[in-house]
Amino acid sequence: LQRRVSVSCGSDTEIEETQQDVAGSSGTNGVTSQECAENVLKAAASGDIAELSRLVAQGVDIHSTFHKTTALHTAIKNNQGVAAEFLLLNGSKVNSLDDSMNSPLHIASANAHTLIVCQLMKRGADQHLKNSNGETALDLAVEGKHADIVTL
Repeated sequence: LQRRVSVSCGSDTEIEETQQDVAGSSGTNGVTSQECAENVLKAAASGDIAELSRLVAQGVDIHSTFHKTTALHTAIKNNQGVAAEFLLLNGSKVNSLDDSMNSPLHIASANAHTLIVCQLMKRGADQHLKNSNGETALDLAVEGKHADIVTL
């Protein structure tokens, strides 16, 4: 079977390539979609920009939800601001939600990642989104006593 995969890099979303898909069980270059997901999350968690770049170049969708989270959420949880910026520059959605309805701003605010909060705010993160507990990012910052974030 052949399928068309849209590759998004920066603002150019018109790039497309064709890949071979073996019975729907493999992703890019014979790697299973499970392995692709693990590679994306591992690279995001460690801030491995070279690996994230390689995955983007191979057409791996770095914006999908893997294991109930996104690569952007994972980078932010691990205080990987450069990786978060890379993901945002390559099309990750600033207001994407994880399985608990937390946005990247929720994660950064809860973990006192002030610089990442600033990055997300500059990119238009919705401050009014509520997670599954009915909390906004500001609520989480107040709860965590992160005064530097509360005063932004």
